[in-house]
Amino acid sequence: MKGIPPWFWWAAAVILFITSLPYMFALAIQPEGSLYLGVHSNYDDHAVYASWTKQAQEGHFFFENRFTTEDQPGKTIHVYFLAAGWVAKAVGIPVALHLFRILFGFLALLALYRLVESGVSDESARMPAFILGVGSMGLGFLFWRNYGFDGPIDVWQPEAFLIPSLMQNGLFCCAAWLMLIFWRSLLAARDSWRAILPGAAAILVLTNIHTYDTLNIAIVGVGFLAAMIGAKTFSWVWLGRALIIASGAIPALGWFVYVRGIDPVFAARADTITISAPAYWVILGVVPALLIAGYGLAKQGSKTAVIGAAALVAVIVVAHVTGAYNMDVLWLSMTSWVVLAICGAALCAVYKPKAPIYGLLFSWILMGIIALYYPGLFQRKLAMLLAVPIGISAGIGLVRLPIEPRRLKIATLLAGITLGLSGVFWIAREAMMPVKNLSNTTMQRIYWPTEVAEFLAFFQSNTRPGDGVIAIPGVAVPNDFENPTDYQLAIPDLNAVMSGWGGIKSFAGHWSETPDYIAKRQRVMNDLFSPNTTRETAYTLMTDAHANYIIAPKTEIARQAGVPDPQFYSSLGEIVFEGKEWLLVRFRPSP
Repeated sequence: MKGIPPWFWWAAAVILFITSLPYMFALAIQPEGSLYLGVHSNYDDHAVYASWTKQAQEGHFFFENRFTTEDQPGKTIHVYFLAAGWVAKAVGIPVALHLFRILFGFLALLALYRLVESGVSDESARMPAFILGVGSMGLGFLFWRNYGFDGPIDVWQPEAFLIPSLMQNGLFCCAAWLMLIFWRSLLAARDSWRAILPGAAAILVLTNIHTYDTLNIAIVGVGFLAAMIGAKTFSWVWLGRALIIASGAIPALGWFVYVRGIDPVFAARADTITISAPAYWVILGVVPALLIAGYGLAKQGSKTAVIGAAALVAVIVVAHVTGAYNMDVLWLSMTSWVVLAICGAALCAVYKPKAPIYGLLFSWILMGIIALYYPGLFQRKLAMLLAVPIGISAGIGLVRLPIEPRRLKIATLLAGITLGLSGVFWIAREAMMPVKNLSNTTMQRIYWPTEVAEFLAFFQSNTRPGDGVIAIPGVAVPNDFENPTDYQLAIPDLNAVMSGWGGIKSFAGHWSETPDYIAKRQRVMNDLFSPNTTRETAYTLMTDAHANYIIAPKTEIARQAGVPDPQFYSSLGEIVFEGKEWLLVRFRPSP
């Protein structure tokens, strides 16, 4: 490709290789005869991706939510998984999703380099800005844990960083690619109308596949506009082009609003509570790169604005420390958040960047942190790529340090390793999961026995519209109840697996996809898999759930927990398949 330096190709190859290492390792140690679906972390979310891919593989254009048996119109459109499903027709779902992870991972890396190249005139700064933009994380390695979703965000929140995103899934990679294309197009629109088409296309697809990123862009865009006005580089022509680019989101946003209005299942999914981490965990997840970024940005604009931004973020941190911040409730009202955003935009105006790219980076960091506390239940989703502008700015700051030019490449490599230590821990954790045969959700295995493959094959060939399954929910036990950082999987959860890769609906399949998941899970445990289970409770549940298949456990642990014997479940219908650990029963509606 024209203008791409040789070092980029080497860097991209190494990055994509190391982020694929855990999967290659998992394949190398895969037990003979086991089923490996290519998933380690966030298994239930990957089941959603597999479900959409499978629906496209089956020939559907519109998607339904298969993690609930509730009625729904099934009008969701998702072009990323539509394309993945077409590829899956030839190579299968696991391979298709990994091919897309690698493809869009490369495109994201290329878009990052192109953004840096187009905005940073100092060629010596481009390699550091790219390398640190990819790899910069925080101090999470000092607080590391293999399970759980607390601590610095570089321990558990992959979408905020490129290395974990490149390792996790292609959807994050594709969203990153589109966001970076949008920002590059916005910068290029200052001087050319040709930037409109790629920018509008990027925001159109992004709004369809990862809708909340569009809100993040809008919030950061306000700060960027303020920075351009403050620097007196604003023009009405540029604004007009930018608005035309942004209008590309309208069709996808309109469809999102339409489906949300007609589909209560979709609306419940969209309103899943995902509150952002407290600000001190956010900051610990991005320093020391954030400090070097501040130094770099202070060299490219107003030092006063950089100090003011640091003070504003510090106020948020102190408020969270002293105010007993709770990740179950919204922190700010809309009025309070707007005041906070106005303060951020004012600092962007004061910044007066020497070039537009620095105004974008300043706004992306400051307004990106403010966006995390937008008073919406989905706010944690607004962290997408938060560490990227911090890393780019840190690379720019690295060049301004008193380092001899001939030593800059070595300094870049050392800085990348130092600032990316949490990424090393991510790779190690992903490789550890196959060894322990336990996903970080603690509810799914990495390798499944042959009978699970039999269940999936049966559902893939025999599922009809309206069919539903209920499996026993997963049960994990901490190895140390006083310090629950390590777990044993007592009973794996097959609900998400069957809906994701098998194509059948589940009654209680996913914590955010299933409306009233906790209540439904508790009912399943009580009415179908507990000492309280009776034929009457089982029949009532299966009827209310519109489910016609049961996956019942046969393990000693299940019997110790008071789950009825397999003979009880076989008496409820016809045995479809019986393995060593589970029994698949086709439910008979009448007692």
